[in-house]
Amino acid sequence: MIPISVQLLLLGNFLFHLGSGLMVPILSNHVVNCGGTQILLGVIFSSMYVCNSLSRHFVRLFSLPRHLSILFCCFCSLVANVVLIFVHYPKIIWLDRCLYGITNQVSWFSKEYVARMEIEYVKFSNFLNVAKVWGLVLGTLSSGHIYDTQGFTTLSTTTAVLTFLSFVVFLFVEPDPPSTRRPPKRLLLLPGVIYNRLVNLSHANLSYRIHLVIFLVAFDLAFTLLLSRFVFILRSMYRVGTVILGYYVGCQYMVKFICEVFLPYLLKPVKDRQSLFRVTAVICSSCLSGFNFAPSLTIYMFIFLFWLVSYSILNMLMEQDVFELKQDPSLYEAVETLKVIVNILGPIGFSFLTYNYGRGAVVVLHGFGVVIYVYLLCGWLR
Repeated sequence: MIPISVQLLLLGNFLFHLGSGLMVPILSNHVVNCGGTQILLGVIFSSMYVCNSLSRHFVRLFSLPRHLSILFCCFCSLVANVVLIFVHYPKIIWLDRCLYGITNQVSWFSKEYVARMEIEYVKFSNFLNVAKVWGLVLGTLSSGHIYDTQGFTTLSTTTAVLTFLSFVVFLFVEPDPPSTRRPPKRLLLLPGVIYNRLVNLSHANLSYRIHLVIFLVAFDLAFTLLLSRFVFILRSMYRVGTVILGYYVGCQYMVKFICEVFLPYLLKPVKDRQSLFRVTAVICSSCLSGFNFAPSLTIYMFIFLFWLVSYSILNMLMEQDVFELKQDPSLYEAVETLKVIVNILGPIGFSFLTYNYGRGAVVVLHGFGVVIYVYLLCGWLR
């Protein structure tokens, strides 16, 4: 029997992410239609990455119980979505998405809420993942139809209404018990953490595993750029309409979810995981090189989904620390710091390329990745 509070969390998460999914394929096109440049789009995506990285610590700064943290995040998202209905200035949209990103942790705090209950955490945590993914998928599939037939105002209003409904549902979730420990205020420690990480990066000995380090940072950057600018890439290369964009973005969410669910079971019998990593890295680089030569959208998406699966395998193997980076904490922390830096600067740099060269930036992205991958794999796999 699923507790009532968990049922409400499942329904609320589904409605919340259904509204979020409506906005995903359309936002970048809306920013451009409102007069925003490709450079501003890059700043928006970089800012959202930073805000998402800080959001848990930001919400915890208020020392709220978990059910109030869920309500706080949902309310801030509601405010951000209502602003989109009435405001169409690119820089205001940027600030609005920063507000959305800094409080976009409804799913995370829902899992923390479930974790403190005396129930099967893994089972109900997976249920929450399913509710989230199905909400995002159905939202992205519906987004293009609503936008093409009713316009952006109706789309953003629908998003706000769904967010409001999820907020109402969360109101009926049972409060945390009085004895629940308040989370620490980690955001106050953030400046010191950033300084220490940069100091560690300057002193870490990266040279003896430089091929592996650069490879990990490079493929993480490629993943960030391909997903954050996915809509722009499809529009620039194949003139894709909003309905088809929604279908492909929804397909992307489904493939990522399927990989998260089934890959751990498929990889369990594999003993030599370093060899699997190397082979998958070659496949991943081959897919990246194939993007520029895809003659049609169908073949491009086939290559993209194959690349997404191979990336998921690489990412899962790195989480399992197949190259034992975590045995050298200084090196591991330096690699993670480099990933954060390139994920912040990468979208901005790519936006400068798109602003100056348009579709040529996509070719540069794929070609740049190919050069890096081939160089690293030839030098590293010998």
